[in-house]
Amino acid sequence: MNKYRKVNLHLAGLNLEGYLSRGEERNRHNTWNGWECPVMTAEQIRKWIPLQNWLREPDPSCVDEISLVEKSGKTILRVYWSDEECSEMIESFEVELRDGGKIDVYSVELGYCWEEGHYEGDDNTQRQDEHLATLEN
Repeated sequence: MNKYRKVNLHLAGLNLEGYLSRGEERNRHNTWNGWECPVMTAEQIRKWIPLQNWLREPDPSCVDEISLVEKSGKTILRVYWSDEECSEMIESFEVELRDGGKIDVYSVELGYCWEEGHYEGDDNTQRQDEHLATLEN
């Protein structure tokens, strides 16, 4: 079983954190069409939720709704795609970290084009920081 490592992730102008199990170079056998296949903890998803659609605000016709909901005593990741009018419920699962610890995570591939690494200094990074600051006030 692959062990996971904490990484910085980039998605459509967002800089986030998550985990990857891929240790070697990217290839067609350990990615989805060349894109990363990350997992996130509930805490990391909660940081993503307020940012999930802010880059799409000018065009609300295709808005995803990502939320954590309680169901039968468990926290479930719920994803709703407005363009397809369907949703998916994703349960957490346990992974082992490279340092030997274990954590509960959710698969967040979801057809998104994830990349490993943060992009510092671009317009979206500054806009993301400004947007988060307005949410904190």
